[in-house]
Amino acid sequence: MTGPFLVTLMGARTLAEALEQIGIVSEELFRGVRLPSLHDMETTRERTIDDTDSE
Repeated sequence: MTGPFLVTLMGARTLAEALEQIGIVSEELFRGVRLPSLHDMETTRERTIDDTDSE
């Protein structure tokens, strides 16, 4: 019973480390990629809420 438990534990640890490394690599890969800025379009409801907040 101890053998399969230790193998499973080591496999889970190895899998966790591999997933962490994949995450780091993907973060480095997409670091330079930026999304374009989207212009925020106010709706009538938002303008009404903003007007009442300033009073």
